[in-house]
Amino acid sequence: MDTLSLFVIFAITFFCIAVIHIGIPYVLRNAIAKSVLRQRVRNDKIYLTFDDGPDPTSTPLILDTLKKNGVKATFFVIGEALENTPDILRRIHDEGHSIGSHSQIHTHAWRTLPWTSYGDIRKGMASLEKRGIESNLW
Repeated sequence: MDTLSLFVIFAITFFCIAVIHIGIPYVLRNAIAKSVLRQRVRNDKIYLTFDDGPDPTSTPLILDTLKKNGVKATFFVIGEALENTPDILRRIHDEGHSIGSHSQIHTHAWRTLPWTSYGDIRKGMASLEKRGIESNLW
């Protein structure tokens, strides 16, 4: 094979990998986000969310502030963090806040393979279910 043929094969392979690893997740994420926003968002409300918890120091303070002001929020929790903070998760639930999964260990979706990210999301949802929390938010 000549150099030009090898270059063409390399370029096509690189393009295909880029489309699969970057393009498809980008299109799906935007399509899903637009679909969810059309169904759930109201123009007369503000949606307050907290990610990457629960944190044993800051989450109780946040919950105290929300309770004091009669505000509800959505907490996107990391499954791994739930191991050490089951009481905080229960408090979030008992105080009427929404709970969603922010995956099990919060892998960076753009830096891992799609099936790795998907597995991390599934494990995070399973961590919530294991603790009796039903959610379809992630």
